[in-house]
Amino acid sequence: MEVAWIVLGLAYTLVSNWSRNTEIFLNEALKELVRRQDLHTGLLYHLGTNHPRRRFPNFATQIYGVLALAVVADLGLSDQTLNLAKRTATA
Repeated sequence: MEVAWIVLGLAYTLVSNWSRNTEIFLNEALKELVRRQDLHTGLLYHLGTNHPRRRFPNFATQIYGVLALAVVADLGLSDQTLNLAKRTATA
């Protein structure tokens, strides 16, 4: 959930006031969010790689992840995030 909020903030910051650093941070945050998507279910993992609750995703993690991915696509910042958003929303 927190990674999704970071992605949202960076995406809106990038379109309102472009900077190379913001673009770099957004790309890194997006990589982390995408890395958290389970390849089998399409759901986003709740917490980082070593946390025991990682495999128990909650609604907030999913919905904010979908929102962040969809907003990035809507702002024209990535061609791939809309499909990832749809995959998570469908799951």
